[in-house]
Amino acid sequence: MTIISLVLLAVLPLQVESSRFTVSIEGERVGTEEFSVVRIEGGFLATGHTRLEVNGQSVDVRSRMELDASFNPVAYEYRSGDQVLSVEILGQAAEIEYTVGGQRTPYDVRFPSGGMIIDDNFSHHYMLVLYRLGEAGGTVPVFVPQQMTLGALDVARVSEGNYELRSESIQLRATTDEEGRLLRLTLAESNVVVER
Repeated sequence: MTIISLVLLAVLPLQVESSRFTVSIEGERVGTEEFSVVRIEGGFLATGHTRLEVNGQSVDVRSRMELDASFNPVAYEYRSGDQVLSVEILGQAAEIEYTVGGQRTPYDVRFPSGGMIIDDNFSHHYMLVLYRLGEAGGTVPVFVPQQMTLGALDVARVSEGNYELRSESIQLRATTDEEGRLLRLTLAESNVVVER
């Protein structure tokens, strides 16, 4: 581990936790997201399990993301039924394999330097961005694997423990506690609230 990695570990907010978010739309509870972030050799492992029931349709998805000591993603996996999306990040490139019913389709994608993975189904991915950027906020390149899109997420501190997150397609408000843990994420346009 480098000296820079050791310094980052000392200044980053809480990085090891397990919890559950409740997901609501227009005040009605529609599901949950259970997640954990644990230390592993060389960095962290973030896992998530989201279950939603919206307009008679069920969603049950799982994710697993390996990150280095500076919260840079190294590998990602998304599972939903017989669908599996695997991403391996190799510097400026990402090898992606999409499997449905045993049929595998490989892709190669340019991965942005310093980029993060944001999956639409997992709010704890935004928490990982907040961990990485800290109170100062900033802009981070993002890759959305299910949509195979690249973009940028701007994070700005609005007040103590309150942040605004913006991209071309989304605007969120995040609230954290004094230890940097994500308490609430709000997508005002669609009245979606995710909270502990």
